[in-house]
Parts: sequence; structure tokens; C-alpha cells
Amino acid sequence: PHSLPPESTPFIGRDHELATLTAWFDDPDCRVVAITGPGGIGKTRLALRAAASAAGAEPGMGWLRFVDGACFVPLDRFPPDRHGAE
Repeated sequence: PHSLPPESTPFIGRDHELATLTAWFDDPDCRVVAITGPGGIGKTRLALRAAASAAGAEPGMGWLRFVDGACFVPLDRFPPDRHGAE
């Protein structure tokens, strides 16, 4: 139950960041996670890998952490901010 795009290349490294995201996903008090940083550092790739793992989309993951699955919503397609910032 997910709408995550498939990975086109192997995912290497970022074990610490994935562990941190997994811990946040396991925390019932954590309702929203935002990954921020400069463009091109792999935020989307990291988020997709973490979501795939949490949704049971990775090989060997037979359980679901999220009852409703995971959904990919690309925000780069939204128009620039209406308040003048681009």
C-alpha cells in the first residue's frame, strides 16, 4: 500500500539518517517529519528510502508501520510562493 516511485539506482550510505527517521516513525508523539537542506543533497531520495522501509516496500519487510501505507507527493510541481518569493 504505497505510491512510491521505484529506485532507479542503488541506495548507498545514509545509515545514521535512516536510523534517525526510523526512530521518529516509531515515536507515537511524532506526527510530522520534514527533511530540509540545500538542493541536490538527496533529501527526496532519503525520504523515499525511509518511507519504503516504513511501508514494508523493501524486500524482506513483511509488516506495515503505517496502517494507510505511504504516499509520494512531489512538491516541486507547485507554483512559486504567491507572496513574491521564488
